[in-house]
This record gives sequence, C-alpha cells and structure tokens, in this order.
Amino acid sequence: SAQSNIYLALALAQQGQLDESAQTLAPIIKSERAWMARNKSDQWLPLELASALYVQSLSDSKQRQALLREASALLTRLPPEVARTHEARTWRSWIQQGGIPKG
Repeated sequence: SAQSNIYLALALAQQGQLDESAQTLAPIIKSERAWMARNKSDQWLPLELASALYVQSLSDSKQRQALLREASALLTRLPPEVARTHEARTWRSWIQQGGIPKG
C-alpha cells in the first residue's frame, strides 16, 4: 500500500539512503496528487499525501521548505475526526519539526 511504502521511504531516509527514499516515493506522490485532484470523499487521503511530502522533504533539500508548507496546508484541511488521531498528530509534529524523526 502507499502508506507502507511511505514508512519504508521514511526508514530509508533515517538510514541516510536518501536516493532510495526518493525513488520509493516518486510514484506514490504522483498517484496521490492525481487522486487528490479527483478526491471527493476519502478523508484520509490528504494525510497520506502530507506524510509522503514530508518524507520527500527529507531527501530534497532544495524543495524542503515548499514541501513542508504544502504538507502543513494539507493537514489544516483534515476533518476533525482525522486530525485528532494519533497518526495525524504524529505526522503534524514531524512536519512542524521538519527534520528526520528519531527512533
């Protein structure tokens, strides 16, 4: 699934394998962006795309700030029931910190 590949890309970034992380994310971000353009009902899709953009920011220093801003903007549009979840709060914290999470 896209979410498991996002976590794989995060683990690769944490290990310093930034090129592999970016390669893992490229097709995910492309498809997530396409789905977002058509999304009418999936309340979790913005969180999924935001998490992918955050992980992409870890391996793309030139676009890091723009990716983090876009990810943050996606999170502000989450429905309250999604925004309150542990997963959403964790990603929000990581995005606000902007660096590679420890652990």
